[in-house]
Amino acid sequence: DVLVTDRENDRVQRFAPDGRLLGEWVGLHSPDGLCRARAGGFYATCGIDNAVVRLDAGGNVRGVWRDDESCRYPHAIAETADGALLVACTGDRWRVTGARPEEREMLPRAGAEGSAVVRMTL
Repeated sequence: DVLVTDRENDRVQRFAPDGRLLGEWVGLHSPDGLCRARAGGFYATCGIDNAVVRLDAGGNVRGVWRDDESCRYPHAIAETADGALLVACTGDRWRVTGARPEEREMLPRAGAEGSAVVRMTL
């Protein structure tokens, strides 16, 4: 299957390899990026909400991480082989530290505002 984010219509569409629409996940607010989670399900970015969202295999929200003060418009997302997430942010000034969620801390990023790629573990 091919999954396509449609942020203008607040959904993710699911297509067969031949292009047939198989279904859609609704209820996400302006999803931008999407990647398959190694442990199953998916991660999505909802930039307008400054959120990274954990989805199950059916597109149901299972968790939301957000910080309006320091996470500004996460856009693209990918998961590394060791389970960390790489999140591309636009116009942002933040970074996340810590290998495990309980060690995670958000710190200001040095340098001018602009695009940033952040490595984090949720």
